[in-house]
Amino acid sequence: MKDILVIGSGPAGMATAVWARRLGLSVQVYEQDAIPGGQLNLIKGEIEDYPGVDCSGPELRDKIVHRLDSMGVEIVLNSHVSDLDPVQRTIVVNGHQVSGRNIVIATGGRPRKLGIPGEQEMYARGETYRSSVHASQMKGKPVIVVGGGDRAVENAYQFLKGGAHVTLVHRGDNLTARRGMTDLLRTVPGCEYLFNCTPTRIVGSQKVEGLKVEMDGKETLLKADAIVITIGLQPTTSFLHDKLPLDTEGRIETNQVYETKYRGVFAIGDAMISSQFSSIAACGGQGMVVAKQIAVSM
Repeated sequence: MKDILVIGSGPAGMATAVWARRLGLSVQVYEQDAIPGGQLNLIKGEIEDYPGVDCSGPELRDKIVHRLDSMGVEIVLNSHVSDLDPVQRTIVVNGHQVSGRNIVIATGGRPRKLGIPGEQEMYARGETYRSSVHASQMKGKPVIVVGGGDRAVENAYQFLKGGAHVTLVHRGDNLTARRGMTDLLRTVPGCEYLFNCTPTRIVGSQKVEGLKVEMDGKETLLKADAIVITIGLQPTTSFLHDKLPLDTEGRIETNQVYETKYRGVFAIGDAMISSQFSSIAACGGQGMVVAKQIAVSM
């Protein structure tokens, strides 16, 4: 039986594993995807919220994975965790029950959806766009980015640099992204900002043709060849089946050392904290706190 079972191999989960091994604890990491890294895999540019780190998300992922490998920690990929018993401290992985002395939930989050007509059909057609992959393909074409946070602004900036005609649609009256990000966006001319603007329908039966929005009580059609929805993350906690207390947004409730109401069951990263306050640096700190708390309690 391992001292710690970690569910998720994003920055929070991997940080927990690194600190656990440094403290002499045995640990097993389970990742549902085919590659580790979580949200790190989406950061193609230089990481800005981790002081002293001057590499991309995938580069940082590879460095941490290499460190874990040298410590003898295995990340078991394609591991679907379908259930958890917080009392017995067991999880069900690919249909098999696994026990641990402690469990750390670091499942992160998935992109939040708008929940409007046409959205599901867009995703079903495979029309998922990211500036890190598709910016050059959108040169001269209209692109709509929905959202006002860091990721929305970063996507708008990259598409603008690639030569796209970008419209940034935000429900609020101000961008919520960090000032450094918004200042960077304004260095590239050509972005149209639509504030207090609510998306109501994605238009197009064979491919995306536009986005209907409501502004000042009127519905308007914005033409687009691509729509990028970046409105935050939905915590990946549905597998818990109400076994742990969640807040209204689906995040796991914890105390100041990230322990849930059940002794030995912890939650960190985007599964626990609002994406507004999430960062790679914060995930690393949370992993350290949890590993040290477990070491002390054992």
